[in-house]
Amino acid sequence: MNSVADTGHAADEFESPRWLEDGQHSLDWNGPTGRIFTRFREEDMDRPIIAHFERVARLYPNRIAVTDSETSLSYSELWDGLSGLAETIAAQTKPGDLIGIALPACAMFPLAILACLAAGRPFVALDPHNPDNWLGQVLEDARPALILVPEDVGGAAAQAAPKGWRPAELGVDEPACVLFTSGSSGRPKGIVNSQRNLLQRVAQSTNAAHINAEDRFLTLASLCTIVGVRDTITALLAGAGVYLLDPQRAGAREILNIIRAEAITILFGFPALLRSVIADAGERAGDALRLVRVGGDTMLWSDIDLLRGWLAPASTIQLIYAATEAPMMQWFVDDSCRTEDPRIPIGYPLPGNRLAVIDEDGRNTPPGQVGELIVGSPYVALGLLAENNAAPPSRLFRTGDLVRQRPDGLLERMGRKDRQVKIRGTRVNLEGLEAALRQHPLVRDAGALARTSSDGSVTLVAYVCARDGAPAGLPGDLKELMRAAPPPMRPGRFYLVHKIPRLPNSKMDVRALMALDEINVRNERANVARPADGDHIVRTVAQIWQEVLNTPVPGPEDDFFDVGGDSLKAIAFMNRVERALSAYGKARELPFTLINEAPRFAGFCQSL
Repeated sequence: MNSVADTGHAADEFESPRWLEDGQHSLDWNGPTGRIFTRFREEDMDRPIIAHFERVARLYPNRIAVTDSETSLSYSELWDGLSGLAETIAAQTKPGDLIGIALPACAMFPLAILACLAAGRPFVALDPHNPDNWLGQVLEDARPALILVPEDVGGAAAQAAPKGWRPAELGVDEPACVLFTSGSSGRPKGIVNSQRNLLQRVAQSTNAAHINAEDRFLTLASLCTIVGVRDTITALLAGAGVYLLDPQRAGAREILNIIRAEAITILFGFPALLRSVIADAGERAGDALRLVRVGGDTMLWSDIDLLRGWLAPASTIQLIYAATEAPMMQWFVDDSCRTEDPRIPIGYPLPGNRLAVIDEDGRNTPPGQVGELIVGSPYVALGLLAENNAAPPSRLFRTGDLVRQRPDGLLERMGRKDRQVKIRGTRVNLEGLEAALRQHPLVRDAGALARTSSDGSVTLVAYVCARDGAPAGLPGDLKELMRAAPPPMRPGRFYLVHKIPRLPNSKMDVRALMALDEINVRNERANVARPADGDHIVRTVAQIWQEVLNTPVPGPEDDFFDVGGDSLKAIAFMNRVERALSAYGKARELPFTLINEAPRFAGFCQSL
């Protein structure tokens, strides 16, 4: 595979960072401390993932390892399948080759991950939900020697490996996987993690949450993200079971049914999705669900209140703060730590990583003052996928997050140093969005904003300065252009302006653009008439549409997904429409796919 370029910085760039310490709390403080489990030890991170899995597969051969809507595989079946697939991969590729995994969320996905590692090959996860143009750029940069698709994986996994087959050697400090995120240039960027990086996340998850073979995982995140990879490997190395589903295709009711029917014990979700699921619950989650893990977006104390009311009294809530490059902190939320700030602290520093808070000049900030969070650790990702640049064994990662540490050791996130935002766990670089818009030949300049609503959901807004002669329909053309980007990168609103406000140093004047956006939103809400149709369905849908998408009242041809909608907002939208119609005496279970089949406002109302 390509070599990697360091994502971090040399230690001598900083003035002897004062590393934050948290000596007051153990990793499982306020968590399930009385639960019996096998501790993941420091020396366990020197053993390859496949060696750990082989031990677990021999220990629990008949226990169900992975389940999807159609298939269940025991640990022995998973081991047999991966050995056959690994033999095929090894025969068709050479050491160092990168293997692409282009599979939906199904039982074959963890099998493919383990088969790549057993073949001694790193893998790159290819999210089938991303547009063809985005995937094309990923393939152009990654250049995988082989791409695993469903038809090939099923056939190869059914072939028994030769007698005496053994997994290939893949060192724990060599590249193990490549995960792509949004880059500042508008192109995706690949981040390379080693097995040691992944195993540290497994160790911290296991030791904090006391994970054992009785657990059943459901992770409402893409398997092509660090969250999906982490949770899948964590479950399988503990002998637990993992249920796989596509969170972009599943409705809230389906998720709730799976949690109860499969006796899920550990659930991961982004705040926005959990809000939608709980709103549709109607009753408690049940005693089996002992732990909800949350990350990826800003979490509010009101979200904790919502979760507490849904979960059994003995259940715990774990907040996780991490990046694809490195895990950083976590904590089991303690309500006694609540302050007047509606946002929840992001946690305590994790062992194994060193964290520091620095100012613009790389010097330590005084205790309690705001600064940029940096991470120094051998567990930081190896680097970016690049040519002819080797990554050093110990690295520093500048997160770009502005934080401060409270007297009790908890860290609070105060904002960003740069212009990145997280939208449903996906990192979006606003400069990258602007760069993508400037690719249009009729765009002279562009500015992007991220607007956060009261429920914590984020809507992207794009302002565009057109070149002379540009048609009035340019915003529509730009919407089509942005279809080539993953859904979290697509603006919900577009505006044409004469110029983008800029400071004397040429940087965008974010405050001025934000003030302009406030004016536009107020004017649109005042000037756009309510739907003329007297039908209560049209009025109801218009109100919910506006509240969920944080946009003005829609026109008849407005497309839900073109004006900021995505899979998570679709769940919230459909749940609220269903509940609102029930209030009119029209109680009926609506198919979640309805908004996908009729995404335009008028068409959706007609379908109802």
